Amino acid sequence: MIRIEPREKNSHSSTVLIPILSAVVSLLFAAIPLIAAGANPLIAYVEMAKGVFGSIFAISEMLTRATPLIFTGLAAAIAFRAKLWNIGAEGQLYLGAIAAVTIGSGLFDLPALLLLPLITRLITRLKRQKQELDIDFMIKVYFDGVCGHCSKEISYYKTIAPDSVFQWIDVAADPNAMNDYKITQATALLYLHAIDEEGSIY
Repeated sequence: MIRIEPREKNSHSSTVLIPILSAVVSLLFAAIPLIAAGANPLIAYVEMAKGVFGSIFAISEMLTRATPLIFTGLAAAIAFRAKLWNIGAEGQLYLGAIAAVTIGSGLFDLPALLLLPLITRLITRLKRQKQELDIDFMIKVYFDGVCGHCSKEISYYKTIAPDSVFQWIDVAADPNAMNDYKITQATALLYLHAIDEEGSIY
């Protein structure tokens, strides 16, 4: 009777060779329908490589499409490594895409620093399967009110961003505004900071 048991320890060679062997076997199997269609597999694979790596545009397009899939795979792999079952990776990818499009397509004309925590919190709401996409969390934004250019931008953002979502805090007027986050006033004045309700700093 055949018994399948996990290896106690993977050798370095198997760690390197198994992925390579898997890729080669996949290419061999993929060549079967190409040959059946009357195409030369070698020419087809060369054209595929050109389509992915043939230009800067091709590489950027490949990364644009591959990055979400890579992170989706990591979401499942890391969970499995921690002995947690994450079987909703595809749905999480779709929810992340919905949140990113909802926020990033012009609903709020804000810089990336402020959009990032907003998208993160919206994804969390979507994961809880709320039927209504109500935004009842608060994101604190710390800015330099003495800087004329900064104040002008913040004034613009205030006109388009809902007060129920963003709280605007002038660090120049409150030297201790970010002490709880171990950020001095001098450092806070250098950059725009955004903090969500869970205390994550962006």
